[in-house]
Amino acid sequence: MIPARRDERSADARAIVDAMHRLQASPELRAASRTDLPAALDRLGLTGTARYAVAATLALTPGASVFFIPGSGLFWSI
Repeated sequence: MIPARRDERSADARAIVDAMHRLQASPELRAASRTDLPAALDRLGLTGTARYAVAATLALTPGASVFFIPGSGLFWSI
């Protein structure tokens, strides 16, 4: 069923973007993600694909103060 897959992918994409915006807006959550990533992902309520995508993004930007937000030109140029 293609529409169900499309809905699932849309939900995953929205969860990823929302999580990255929440991380960017919260210094406390950013600090927690650097010291205890699983706990930070739990606080964001991420599961499945969204959890892996946000974890990979954080792993690729360990010391950066700027996050690569999906949808931005910089994100897609990596």
